[in-house]
Formats: sequence, structure tokens, C-alpha cells
Amino acid sequence: MAEKFHALVTLGMANSRMKDFYDLWLLGRQFAFDGATLAQAIRSTFGRRQTLLSNDGTNTKVCSFVVDFPEALTDPPTIFQCTFHNTQRGKAQVIKTVKGGALTGAQAFTFQLRQGATTTANGTTLEALTAIAGSATLNFTTYLVPGTTYQMCEVVMPGWSTTLGTFVPGSFNPPDGVAPNPAVDNSILCGNFSVTAGQTKIFSVDNAPPPGGRALTIGFWKNWASCKTSGGKQAPVLDQTMAKAQPTGIQVDSFYLHGSTTTPNSAPDCAKAVNLLSKQNFSGVNKSSDPLFNMTAQLVAAELNLVAGSYTCPNVANAINQANALLTKYKFDGTGYTGKLSAADAASANSLATTLDNYNNDRPGVCPI
Repeated sequence: MAEKFHALVTLGMANSRMKDFYDLWLLGRQFAFDGATLAQAIRSTFGRRQTLLSNDGTNTKVCSFVVDFPEALTDPPTIFQCTFHNTQRGKAQVIKTVKGGALTGAQAFTFQLRQGATTTANGTTLEALTAIAGSATLNFTTYLVPGTTYQMCEVVMPGWSTTLGTFVPGSFNPPDGVAPNPAVDNSILCGNFSVTAGQTKIFSVDNAPPPGGRALTIGFWKNWASCKTSGGKQAPVLDQTMAKAQPTGIQVDSFYLHGSTTTPNSAPDCAKAVNLLSKQNFSGVNKSSDPLFNMTAQLVAAELNLVAGSYTCPNVANAINQANALLTKYKFDGTGYTGKLSAADAASANSLATTLDNYNNDRPGVCPI
């Protein structure tokens, strides 16, 4: 029904297939269609084929036709009339700058047009485009329904800041959104918007490079790595950051995790870092219930953030120093540690983990203004 109706609307009087009119009449007589389902099917068909008819954008009558098919030659004619209302759809555009100027070199910034994203849901990515030097204006081709809420999102690397976005999708657990999502990747910042009929919504987005930008979570660091266990095509940001930390490396207790300046996209200790970020020991055994391993995951992420140029303050530095001192006390070596963790030290580990987790999530209060 929806397909045939689409043909009638788009072809109008140019339609030479009178059978389409008859088919609509016959189907309507023989089947009891659910009105809401049929209406949704028609909307979906027009949306999928991106059929837009010029009008003033508000409830303009696009087509009206009469089908006169008597059931028999002696029967009076049965008249079917359809009036179709169309509202012109909108689009979105991003104009990208860095510190108010043009993109240069290999700079690249990815933007996602989403629908249904909230603090408790990732939503659906409708389209993704990347701004690069010489091509910093992004014209999204997805047609947007006026009055519907969408999200424009940007993937923001550690140490960078952006003028776009007010929330991280999926940062809290459903259904009430009270408990934080411990696995969230907070590199994605989104902002809600809607369009009016025929409007192109323009986003002027400016980014500032490190230092002083955003800190990112363990969920980011363990997935943006050459040795990640998850799917996706993320760049090896963890490896590249570990390379920047050379020759010292990322401190954990009295040992260090090392990258490579020779092969910056493939860190020698990538697997060890990802295990610790995943709250596992070097053998891959889950240790998420252990306060020291839980704290170590946040510690590694915090140190990576500092190397990447994220914002910092004395509270962050003190928490990192105290965490490493606590690991040293128990001779933590990535596979385990010596002795039984005291109740007082377990409480300290949990407190330090909370402070570093808040820092890695960019939550307010870690660094007093």
C-alpha cells in the first residue's frame, strides 16, 4: 500500500498505470489495515526515499485525487479521496575551527549525527563525517524531521577541549541514571538540537589543543589501543601516548609501562596497560573486586591523561603519588601483591580510586576553581 501510494504522489497525473489506483481500492476493500501502522509505513517509505515536495513548510496540501471505481456498472460510484500534508525537512552543518583558525596538517575531527542519545543511552548514529584541513565544513545529508530531537556529537581526544556538547551518551546506567557507567568512553560529547521546517542547523565548533583539555576514562584508553580486545577501528591513542611518556614510561608502583618512539602505534607494554585498565592482572584474571587493582586502573588512566596534556591540579598529582605509594607498600607487580590488604588501606585505595575516577570522567570538584 505504502509503495503504491508513494508512486501516486510522486508521479501524479504522469502516472500511466491506472492499475495502481485499482490496486489501492482493491486492497482497501479486502484487508482491514490498521490505520496507525499504515500511516507509519507511508511515512517510512517517503523518508527512506527522501521524497520532499516544495511547499511553504507547514501543512501544505501536496496532492488530492479522486478514484471512481463502481463495483459493478449498475452501482453508484465509490469515491476515494486523499489529501497528503508535507512538512519540509531540515539538515545539519558543522563549521570546524581550531583556536578560531583553519585546520592544519593532519588534524582531523569526527562528528556524529545521532538520535536517541541521552546520559543513559548511546542512541543511534545516523551519519558520521570527519573534518580535515581544507575540508572543515561538513554538510550532513540526512534529512531531519522538524520538531524531532537529535544530537550533534564530537569525538574529542584527551587534552583537547571543544565548544560543542553538554553530555556524554551512556555515562550513567539506566533506568534511573543515578549510578555512573564504569565502562563509559567519555571521548564523545553531544548536544541536543532540533530543526524547523526547511532549516539547516549550523554548528560552529571550535577546539583548543593540549594542554589543559579534557581527561578521559579507562573505557576510552583500553579501547583506543593497538591491542584492544573490543571491536572498532579506533586509533592507537594509548600506544601513541605511551610513546610520548618515553623514556620514563607510565609509573605503576616501582615499575613502568613503556611505549616506543620507534613504533609509536605499537607499544611493547600495550597488553599490560590494557589488562590493568580492565581491572585484570597481567594474566588476564579479573580483579575488579580487589581495591588495589581497581585503584590501579584509574591510576594508569590518570597518568595517561597527564601525558596527553589533560588539565591537572595539586589534588590530582597528590592522588597519583599516594596511589603509587600504596602500591609500593604492597609490592604490587601487575600479577598480584605481597601480604593481605588491611581494612584501612583498602579504604584508602577505594577513596583514591574515586578521586581519580572523578578526574578521568571530568566530573566537577576534583580541581577547585
